[in-house]
Amino acid sequence: MIRLDRRDRRALVFGLAVIVPVLFAKTVALPYLRALRSANQQLGVERGLLARERGLLAETRNRPDRGHGVAVLVEAERRRLLEGSDQLAASAVLVSYVGDVAAQSRVLIQQSEGRAGEPVVGKLSAIQVSFRAESDFEGAMRFALALERGPTLLRLEQLTVETGTSRYWVRDQQGETLSLMGVVTGYVMPSAPAAWDQ
Repeated sequence: MIRLDRRDRRALVFGLAVIVPVLFAKTVALPYLRALRSANQQLGVERGLLARERGLLAETRNRPDRGHGVAVLVEAERRRLLEGSDQLAASAVLVSYVGDVAAQSRVLIQQSEGRAGEPVVGKLSAIQVSFRAESDFEGAMRFALALERGPTLLRLEQLTVETGTSRYWVRDQQGETLSLMGVVTGYVMPSAPAAWDQ
């Protein structure tokens, strides 16, 4: 065992007293503060959006003519709405549609789940499908564009892309699979014709 004299012990204690707080600040405190700041910014944005939506809803209630304008816009887009007699049927249609778009885009859906939505205005309701999938970069981009630009009125609410666990080879070039997780929102009004059946 190495014996340290008093001066060396004091230098070691002083060094530890300096290094430990610096390491703690760099590895724990700073990442926590960055995450907290980011969450607070996101919360501020979300609160602003919520206040705007509440204001619009209050204005629509106070001015019925604004609600009529929304009804006219909805009627014009009716052909792009999902088909379904109720939210459950429309949710199944949306799950099927997302699966079809994924297959055409070279995206492998591993799991998808439909969720009942909320009324938007009048009889118009929003329904959501969350999914987990795998693809390469090109397939992921093609999938996202096909969802948002397709014949059905959809909104890609969330898309998280992470590096996958497997690699593949195409024409002597190595590629990497990507893990995709996302939420797609579709809109349904009872007895709306399906856009892809036109």
